[in-house]
Amino acid sequence: MLRCLRCYDDLSSQTMKGVGAMVESCERLMRVETEHLNDSICDVLDHVLNPSACCLEIGYYRGRLWLHSEGRGSCTLTSSGMVRLASLLPRFTNTTILSFRCPGSTPEAVNTLVASITHKSLKLLELREVCLTPEAAAALGRSIPEMSSLKILQLSVADGTDQQCEQLKMLFGGFKQVSSLEKITLNGFRVNGGLSSFTNSLCFFPSLKVLHLKNLNMNEQDFSALLESFVFVPGLRMLNLKGNSLGRAVRSIVQHISYLPVLQFLVISRTECLDEDWNFVLEALKKIFPKLSVS
Repeated sequence: MLRCLRCYDDLSSQTMKGVGAMVESCERLMRVETEHLNDSICDVLDHVLNPSACCLEIGYYRGRLWLHSEGRGSCTLTSSGMVRLASLLPRFTNTTILSFRCPGSTPEAVNTLVASITHKSLKLLELREVCLTPEAAAALGRSIPEMSSLKILQLSVADGTDQQCEQLKMLFGGFKQVSSLEKITLNGFRVNGGLSSFTNSLCFFPSLKVLHLKNLNMNEQDFSALLESFVFVPGLRMLNLKGNSLGRAVRSIVQHISYLPVLQFLVISRTECLDEDWNFVLEALKKIFPKLSVS
């Protein structure tokens, strides 16, 4: 009797429909794991007989936090697939991993999918290439603080979309108590001086070990707000600031690095700093933390 089903690597729609027909007779199915699938995942999930007793993983997470790459095992969805999946997810109350890639999705589809993601059992939530609407940001901002098991949160916005600081405030302004989050990735948000909407919430993430803030269009004000928040995340082991135009302001990290005593990896590449600034930071950090890897 089938108890665990694993589906990997872009299986055809016809194959997934066949799997769905097979699953319809599996009364004791207790686990469904998928990686690199698409809309056809719905053809399987729709036929699970007892979804509330079935652990669902859409995506992949194994090993150390900093070795988990963005999008690994993500399910690529169209707008219609997002809407259909949104009708199925609430049935699977024991869902631990959700990793979606949503290129070209409509705002309505994003809102519908996000509204269905309220699972307190989630350990990893990832939305990639998503046009995060204010409605979706507000919905996530309400549900994420209630996800007591959530360890990894990764949000990557679609190229060319105009993501405002208000979305960040909606996402992270709802925290009122300590969170279990250990890894946060924000990629592509155009913060333009509004990163404090996020950094103000870092006091609720004392367990944070990995922080990726990539391609956020951070300015000196944003960077200063981030540096001042280091005191709240003393367990941080990896900090990635790749793709932010920090310029000479990158030097100021030296004055605050002592608040991160266990930091192992620091990424400040593509931050538009001059060679002299890069060398200054590199030499200064070597004296403070000789084993710190800086790239």
